[in-house]
Amino acid sequence: MTAFIRLYSGILIDVLNPNPGDITVEDIAHALSCQGRFSGHTKTFFPVSEHSINVCTYLKHDMERPDLAKCGLFHDGTEAYLVDMPSPVKNATEMGDKFKTIEHNIWKAIAERFSLPKQIPEEVKYADRVMLVTEMRDLMNGSDWEFESERLGVKPWTRHISTPTLPAMSETAFKIHYDWLTNL
Repeated sequence: MTAFIRLYSGILIDVLNPNPGDITVEDIAHALSCQGRFSGHTKTFFPVSEHSINVCTYLKHDMERPDLAKCGLFHDGTEAYLVDMPSPVKNATEMGDKFKTIEHNIWKAIAERFSLPKQIPEEVKYADRVMLVTEMRDLMNGSDWEFESERLGVKPWTRHISTPTLPAMSETAFKIHYDWLTNL
């Protein structure tokens, strides 16, 4: 079975059988900069690419794990090809199980293409949870971020997100971060 989608670059990719050679930083940066966190339910548009940059930054500076910063930058890279499914649906339904299988296959292609771990490390998942509660605190109305913070066992970032970056700027920043991490 095949399931081709056309990417920003014009490349056709089979999301059920992804070829690592079809994965580009340009496609990931563009797609993630056009997608909003929390399915767009934030006070102002906040791109997934900006979230990814923050996870990367947190790993590098706050956790002092520059070795995982590139993985942090790409940790939501599968969303460039599939978008995302809300966690309650992804984690509690048969449809979510199937989605996670497809998502994992795309992650393996991204990981191969960019020399990343085949499984996202726990430290990256931790940084992702820190950004989740930080974004809930700073970007959502009526957020119960304190409850999520306690439930997930993380505290929000000491930095505050006040003015999210516009999509084109976030796309460029994502590519700059990639170039910088690649040339360390």
